[in-house]
Amino acid sequence: MTPLHNFNIFSRLKDYLDNILIAKHTFKYTESGESVGLMQNHKCLVFQSSGCVYSDKNSVYANMDFAKQYLETMFKNIMDFDEFNIIRAEGTDFLERSVILEKIKSKFKTIFATSTNKSIKKIMVFKNAKI
Repeated sequence: MTPLHNFNIFSRLKDYLDNILIAKHTFKYTESGESVGLMQNHKCLVFQSSGCVYSDKNSVYANMDFAKQYLETMFKNIMDFDEFNIIRAEGTDFLERSVILEKIKSKFKTIFATSTNKSIKKIMVFKNAKI
């Protein structure tokens, strides 16, 4: 679980990514300088919370949805994880808790219904997120 801080990922998550994005371990460079991921057969599930709603295309904040794009790029495009999913607890500053939890449950069910592997091996939790 990671919160959004100032419209982007939490600094400890950025630090974590800086420590796992290691050439020759999680990705490599080709002779032409392009990166190729080395994390096939791995999956990533991120739980993210935010006070406002970013995923609604009609939201004022829709164009500021940098965090999902950044995380998906790092895990899928750079490190080549087989799956990247994000479950969001959005609108924590104004939506009812029950509404938020219902959206989370729905997304969780969708992800695990379509996932190729139902098991989770590692979960990394960043505290400070509120629901």
